[in-house]
Amino acid sequence: MKRQLILAIGIALLLAACGSEPANAPPAGNEPIISQPANTETASDSHTSNNETTADETETSNGETALITESYEIVDQTVILEALNTALTLPEVQGLTNSSLQESVNKVIADAANEITDTLDGTNPVTITYELGMQSPTLLSILFKAEMQIEDGTIEFWNPVSISIISASRVTAENLYGDNGPAKAAFNQLFSEKALEAGFEFEAPEPWMSFYFTKDALVYFFKENDFSEHYVEIQLPLAATSSALNPLFVR
Repeated sequence: MKRQLILAIGIALLLAACGSEPANAPPAGNEPIISQPANTETASDSHTSNNETTADETETSNGETALITESYEIVDQTVILEALNTALTLPEVQGLTNSSLQESVNKVIADAANEITDTLDGTNPVTITYELGMQSPTLLSILFKAEMQIEDGTIEFWNPVSISIISASRVTAENLYGDNGPAKAAFNQLFSEKALEAGFEFEAPEPWMSFYFTKDALVYFFKENDFSEHYVEIQLPLAATSSALNPLFVR
């Protein structure tokens, strides 16, 4: 009986010394551990953005939080198109810390290039170039241009591609705009006025119109008819229209 009493007292003293909290208590809740990727330096060239490299967090449409950085650049790659007897300068994104995202962005760019080459048959001499319209932390916009020689001059074929750097998704007429109804109404009014200045009557952009971004404007373009050799452009300043656009693309 005395031995049992001494043993009980010893156990009680041991528990008091250790305390009631476990030594390795798990963190409260299910909060994920967020690790920031190491900074990477990229050499600047003619296609590197002039803006400062920034880091920010934006919530995507599916509720995920994505780290936005501008630590990427555009590097030209030359592709020989034997069937068209020409070469294509293909812009390639390099420097994104997420290699999977970078690969997806470059696939969208390549698909857009293929879309314009598929319209050509190699019968006439053709030159294919591109213009870098916008390079920002959230959006990359490129305009591919093919100029085909004909007997009386040249015919232009344009194909734009604007890509979310957050998700590698292509910007389309369906996801271009935000949910701000009054801002969208003002956007349509401005578009109608700019179209009228160019000699056309539209109440709003038509779904068949193509568009691309520059650092200062959203540019819609189209051919007046099937026989037109060149494009009509309608430029809307971003300073006056950004509130109507999807904030995941234009901030």
